[in-house]
Amino acid sequence: MASNGAQLSIEGKEKTGRSPIGHMTIPEGMRGVFWVMDGKLLAFPFCEDNQAGIAKSGKTYNHKKLWEVVRPKGCRKPFDYYPRGRVEMSKLGVPILYMSTHVEESIIPAIKAAFNLGRDPVVRYDHSIHYRCHLDAGYKAVIGE
Repeated sequence: MASNGAQLSIEGKEKTGRSPIGHMTIPEGMRGVFWVMDGKLLAFPFCEDNQAGIAKSGKTYNHKKLWEVVRPKGCRKPFDYYPRGRVEMSKLGVPILYMSTHVEESIIPAIKAAFNLGRDPVVRYDHSIHYRCHLDAGYKAVIGE
């Protein structure tokens, strides 16, 4: 796993790690966003105390907004360059992964660990332009809103 939020240590049923604004405790079954950069997971479980990169819903992060805060040092790529996805929770507490078709199945255990998912998620590969990245034919970086 990568630095900047993805490297987490397991402590019982909770994990601790870095959020975009510092140290946080990650309860079981967190929603949030992630990127896969060069085969490494860059994960950001949602923390209500952090207002950086928050989505309109107020319940998770927006990839584009959060990227400006968490972009790795020296990285000059736009937020949509790397394969990415998000973790949501259904009303019944079932984790759902929405992600680029370029996120390998082998990274799912790391996603489960980073978001402290106690059960296997429903995986929904999103073929839409929303999760397009540099690996897709016809990719053009998103500019502006």
